[in-house]
Amino acid sequence: MIGRPLRLLALASLSLPPSASLSSPRRSAAGAGGDVGAAAAAAAARPGPSVDARTWMFRGVHPVHYEVASCPPADGGGAGEEADDVVPLVLLAGFGVASFHYRRLMRELLVRDGDSLAGGRLRIYALDYLGQGRSWPPGCDDGFSPAEDGLGYSADTWVEQVEDFVAEVVLDGRGGPGAGEGKGKKRRAHLLGNSVGGYLSAMLASRRPDLVESLTLVNATPVWGLNLPGWDGRLPAPFLPRVIGRAGFDLIRNPDVIDKYLDSAYVHRAAHDGSHPDSFHPPSHPDHDGLEAGRPLASRIRECTEGDGGHAAFASILFSPPASDRATGGPADFYATLRGLEADVLLLFGEEDEWCSPPVARRMHSTLAGRDGGEGGPATRYVSLGGCGHCPVHEAPGATAGVVG
Repeated sequence: MIGRPLRLLALASLSLPPSASLSSPRRSAAGAGGDVGAAAAAAAARPGPSVDARTWMFRGVHPVHYEVASCPPADGGGAGEEADDVVPLVLLAGFGVASFHYRRLMRELLVRDGDSLAGGRLRIYALDYLGQGRSWPPGCDDGFSPAEDGLGYSADTWVEQVEDFVAEVVLDGRGGPGAGEGKGKKRRAHLLGNSVGGYLSAMLASRRPDLVESLTLVNATPVWGLNLPGWDGRLPAPFLPRVIGRAGFDLIRNPDVIDKYLDSAYVHRAAHDGSHPDSFHPPSHPDHDGLEAGRPLASRIRECTEGDGGHAAFASILFSPPASDRATGGPADFYATLRGLEADVLLLFGEEDEWCSPPVARRMHSTLAGRDGGEGGPATRYVSLGGCGHCPVHEAPGATAGVVG
């Protein structure tokens, strides 16, 4: 039987400061015990969440920017890079944004994790896809540099990038076949993807179930790009696709167009116009970035397009095929992919999304609920967030963290 989705109102999470948007379920439960004062004192004494910017080399050639955030463990122990009890969560962004789009949610999740009596084990990763954010081939030259030659910004490239990142960086060799020998306990990662990040998450979980513990699909898009005919997307682009890509890229990166796009993706303009801080650290923290705090999201998106590789990357994305089905060699059907997932899945949808609308969410829910979810089988949960649109991870981070955490 397919249950009705749980519906929550996310509106209040905009008007409250980070970490106050929703009370943590764990914190509320602790209120019934007699150790609340001691737990609160211990929480206050611990250092708060921290975030580091790092670089990883994809295929040994392409520098990929990523951020990793964590909170000291509640028991005062060390949850270092090699700790077996670390809970790894990988955040995958939508098209046009990057790891910076997740800073609000990162902090919300970590505050909740740190406030719990067994917290401090969550480690959150957010990476920029190649050709997005701060991840670009070296020496970009509109598709004609040696590093760009033969490169396609396709769904398969991004899925392979995430696959390698999870295996090499997040799990540090302790995920997948033969893992866990001599490197500690074998682990899997939790994935959370918004928009095209949800699409990529599903494809990776289908290809490598040995790497994925669970999926959270946040307003996931069930399709990849436009898949225009006439070119497979591998650079350098032929003349006509290059012209089309250049014109299209210049159009969508126009500041007015970006602003209108965001207005259609968000219910509340204040969530993206700089009214609410995007700095990972609160204003009282010494590492608070005052310059970034009130910066509109449109400005950040525009900044990511100002290098010498953007036009070629956009053309490649337009013409590249969807993710492939490794079993058949043809394009992977998104809904068939969902039906075959072995991991638990949380569907989390902003119900005022104009693109991935409630009927799209209901179809995904119906497909997932059709899996064999008997004893020990994969679970499916569907939560609908009222008062937000396509990007609940940024528009309603408190509500999102309250569901995910």
